[in-house]
Order: sequence, then C-alpha cells, then structure tokens
Amino acid sequence: MLAPEIALRGHHVLCLQQFKGLGYSPEFVANLAELISRLRGQPDAAVRLADSADAICAACPHLVDGSCQDDGTDAERRRGEQDRLALGMLGLRPGDVVSWREIIARLRSMGNAAAQQAVCGECRWLRGGHCQINSGDRRCTP
Repeated sequence: MLAPEIALRGHHVLCLQQFKGLGYSPEFVANLAELISRLRGQPDAAVRLADSADAICAACPHLVDGSCQDDGTDAERRRGEQDRLALGMLGLRPGDVVSWREIIARLRSMGNAAAQQAVCGECRWLRGGHCQINSGDRRCTP
C-alpha cells in the first residue's frame, strides 16, 4: 500500500530547511517536527505541491476555514504568491507531485540566496532571526 501524499505549500519547502523548533504554538511545532522527521525518514515520500493550506498549516492557529489569517485579510493571497514564486524557482507548479528527494535535489541546485530573498524577504521568522537565507554553506537534507 502506498503512503498518502503529503501536501506542502511552495514556501514551506524553504521553511522546512530552516526549522529550529520555533513556531506559532506547541501544537504547530510538534506537527512540523513530526513532518520533518517523516520526510527525512522517507525521502521517497510523494509530496503534492500546493499554493493553499497544507500539512503544516493543519496545526496552525491562524488557519481559519482553510485560509491563512496570519497577518490580515489578504494573508492567504500573499502566501499563495510566495508559494508560486518558490515553486517557480524550483521549476515546479502547484499540483505537481514529486518525491521529497527530488525537492531536496532541486533546492541544492538552486543555490540562489537572492531568489530565496524574493520569497522569504517579508517573513517574520526571517526578520526575527529565527532562520536564515541558505547561503550555500548549509546543505539541504533529505
């Protein structure tokens, strides 16, 4: 039996590489840590890329009726733009299904901090010093 696909927003693909155990709530952090453990343990897991709520959002206290309400009424629209930009940088689109291993390979070859800045530049987690743009020194891990 095949494992179910894991839904991931485009910008969350970048977030997963920078996670340091911080988040919106203990439930959010636990969900994210479990998801990372699952992906690292099953690098061939199928990931359905999205520009809407995903497996990470499922435990977010800002998810209201399937929509991000993190920082205003247009948060979902802005997150969707981030998702499509991040996926485009990786040569992917919402709805594509690829393995986590393939995503990591694409992230490794991307190596463009300026492009990541375009996606992550307004993120509160980056501004707060909780993560950093991949400078090429850190290797993405499956």
